[in-house]
Amino acid sequence: MKTASHCFFIFGHSLATNDDHILNRIARGKFRKLCVGIYGEPASTDNQRIMNHANELAVQRNKKLPLDVVFYDAATVHVWGLGLEAE
Repeated sequence: MKTASHCFFIFGHSLATNDDHILNRIARGKFRKLCVGIYGEPASTDNQRIMNHANELAVQRNKKLPLDVVFYDAATVHVWGLGLEAE
């Protein structure tokens, strides 16, 4: 989490408070972009909580190394290059 030129992807994680020790490291990191997977309706209560928590990490970030948080549809990505479509 110390490299300033890379991005960090989160896939399949709820950003729950019990993982704040990890999330605090993200907030203190130097990478410039955080990509967070959202599964299902973005307006759902759970996804809104995840999105708010991720955006809070950007607010905590040092202003000299801003964090750009983007959200992606976790249901449509092919993680690790695996095609999950039916054969």
